[in-house]
Amino acid sequence: MKQLTTLTLIFVTSLASLGAVSVAWAQAEPSTSAEPPAEDGAAAPATTACFPQCRAGYVCASGQCVPACNPPCPAGTQCTPDLTCEPVESAEEAPAEAEPPPPMTRRERRLAREIDREREREARRQEREEQRAEIDKQRLANRRNFRIQMGMGLGIGEGYYDDAAVFHFGFQPGIRWNFHDHFGFSVLGNFYMGTWDDTIFDNGSLLGMRAHFNPYFGPLGRFIIGPSVVLGRTWYTAEEEVTTVGPGGLENDTAEFTQALWVTGIGFRGGLLLGATESVEIAFGIYRLTEDTSPRFSLFQETEVDFSAGFAF
Repeated sequence: MKQLTTLTLIFVTSLASLGAVSVAWAQAEPSTSAEPPAEDGAAAPATTACFPQCRAGYVCASGQCVPACNPPCPAGTQCTPDLTCEPVESAEEAPAEAEPPPPMTRRERRLAREIDREREREARRQEREEQRAEIDKQRLANRRNFRIQMGMGLGIGEGYYDDAAVFHFGFQPGIRWNFHDHFGFSVLGNFYMGTWDDTIFDNGSLLGMRAHFNPYFGPLGRFIIGPSVVLGRTWYTAEEEVTTVGPGGLENDTAEFTQALWVTGIGFRGGLLLGATESVEIAFGIYRLTEDTSPRFSLFQETEVDFSAGFAF
């Protein structure tokens, strides 16, 4: 047993000595697999690939990602994939993604519709006010212009004696001018024709012409009113019965006659101005007219009402 132990110890010692000799031999022998040393002045090749890959707007240079724009972008900007310099949006400036609002209740939807309708009404009201203001501006700008007026007139009169009645219709040219915002003057002509009759004469006809001089107050709102003076001349034509002496004695016949009378009168005239520039005038007048006395006529005083409509430009 003691001999076996001794042999084992000798064997292990031998193996240790053999390993030491092998290591020394390996260290002493020059390596044949190593690469030859680099020559003087030659640099080792550098790795040029970038990992991970550079993002858009950057290129890989010497193993680093650098902006692709050349020349480089100034401060506060960055190079984009299109190779343009764009401002850098800070985190504070970038709009935060809004969370979707919670669903509205029926009461909230009804209230929202009422608010929308009120906003629409207010917008329409404001638009009407702006249009009205523009119309008022145009009307005031045109009010003091000298304007020519064309219109038509209708007159109905009644005499004080013998139930005389007059009806006429005619053309009324004239002028109108506001020398102040609320004071003006108009002169209207009236060329008319019509009919008349009384207890003596039937189915008479008339032709006439008049001038109406009308100072007025206004427009007060849209209305004008003032005195009116009338001067004119009327030709009355009618048929009358005449008695003549013939071969058989007295004979009754009819004969036509014409009588021209001067007409003067005074009254008042009012009107309504319509349109954005007060171009349309609808007016009425009441007059007391006095005509020349004539042995043939009792129509020397009458009350007359006139209606007219005209357009000024």
